Amino acid sequence: MVAPLSPGKAKSSWIARIIELRASSGATALSSIGNPLLLRAAAESWLEGSYRARTGQLSYTKEETKVSILAVEGGALYRFMTGSVFPYAGAGLGFYIFDEKNVAIGEAKQNKIGFCGLAGVSWIVGGSFVLDARVKFSTCTMKPADFNINVGGITLGIGAGFRF
Repeated sequence: MVAPLSPGKAKSSWIARIIELRASSGATALSSIGNPLLLRAAAESWLEGSYRARTGQLSYTKEETKVSILAVEGGALYRFMTGSVFPYAGAGLGFYIFDEKNVAIGEAKQNKIGFCGLAGVSWIVGGSFVLDARVKFSTCTMKPADFNINVGGITLGIGAGFRF
């Protein structure tokens, strides 16, 4: 049985070990909502990956254990073109790889597909500078040992970039 990590005993932070890569592409379309109201909107696809790793201690034996989760997520999102502020929402699938290694118990590893949804807003400042804020929820239940775990959760993100 693989014991969960003890909180507060981590040698590295989840936040410091996150590596993320995002890409998107899409096409702009017009959709009418009501008679006088016409909103421009864009349907886009998105793809991103993340890696999270943590070293901690087993709850009972206090021996070192290492956990890593690699995720590749992608899907479709709908962006509302409302001037310089663009709210968006989307959903997709993720492929998650869980791996835990320690000397006392060995290795527990499992790969599985899960689901994710995201919502956010992009703001164009000064013509080409873009600020972005979003929230993403992902869920993927696995059973790498004799108990279930969910490797998903809520991720908050902020970003800045250039549009060209």
